[in-house]
Amino acid sequence: MEDLSMADGLKIKMDIYDIIEKMTVLEQVELLKKLRGFKDRKKKRSDVEIDVVFSVKGIDYRGQANNISFDGLFIQTDMVFDKGDEIAVKLASLDSSMDTKVKGIIARITEYGVGVSIIRK
Repeated sequence: MEDLSMADGLKIKMDIYDIIEKMTVLEQVELLKKLRGFKDRKKKRSDVEIDVVFSVKGIDYRGQANNISFDGLFIQTDMVFDKGDEIAVKLASLDSSMDTKVKGIIARITEYGVGVSIIRK
């Protein structure tokens, strides 16, 4: 491989940043997982602060996702739900056309919110 100048390195970093900025949050998490070579995803979560709108039993609520992984997320909320309830979650992005929608099951309940297991088709 040929030597790259500092300017070349900066251009590459800016190109990578532009690509990542256009990705959804879930795509960013998946990319990070691949880059870090995660093997045990259940122990690897990314701390985030993402506003979410979610629906349980046909009623919409607002909350904040505090961490996310490939197969789940934790939503901070004061609302009370039942373990096993189906949930639809919309993760907001800076560009609303890039919002991510996922479906899941409430797998864990704490005094701070709910843990959601994402359902993959």
